[in-house]
Amino acid sequence: MKEFHVLLQRASQSQPLVLLLDSLDQLRSYSIKRELSWLPNKLPPHVKIVLTCLTGDQAFACLKVGSLAYIAH
Repeated sequence: MKEFHVLLQRASQSQPLVLLLDSLDQLRSYSIKRELSWLPNKLPPHVKIVLTCLTGDQAFACLKVGSLAYIAH
């Protein structure tokens, strides 16, 4: 995961990065917090992450209370 965080730092104004992670609710894990722990708490400039999941799911609850800013319904 360290390499992932290093690559995020390479995003720039001329080369922004948008990651789309769809259907997090389909992760089959007993610990969704652990599964999502690789996501940074604060994104570097010019990096956006779009996450999708069902609103009634454990993944949604973890994201909603996390520090990943904005949750749209």
